[in-house]
Amino acid sequence: MHDRRLAARAGELKPSAVRELLKHSKLPGVISLGGGIPAPELFDTEGLNLAVQQVMSGRFNDAFQYGLTEGYPPLRQAVSELCQARGVDCQASHVYITSGSQQSLDIVARTLARSGRCGGG
Repeated sequence: MHDRRLAARAGELKPSAVRELLKHSKLPGVISLGGGIPAPELFDTEGLNLAVQQVMSGRFNDAFQYGLTEGYPPLRQAVSELCQARGVDCQASHVYITSGSQQSLDIVARTLARSGRCGGG
């Protein structure tokens, strides 16, 4: 039944797909990568606290500036060294540090998807 105080199109509105997906993010075993609500049990609060203390004690001015698109060079180098220690042929130039899962997924999609093609072609 349509409420005549509202525009006719209001009756055609569908529930938000994002809102529907967020309902599933609370299910046991689900690790949400979206909605701005990461799984709290994945937070390394001790490690984060230590990192913040180190940054604030030595590189305070750098901490609040925009960085390079590909990420902080010393971190890229450290990641490449960790990979090399595990037997992976990896240089710092192969490593990109992103600001979140959305940016990472966008870069992967742009790298792997062929221009003008839909699907897995």
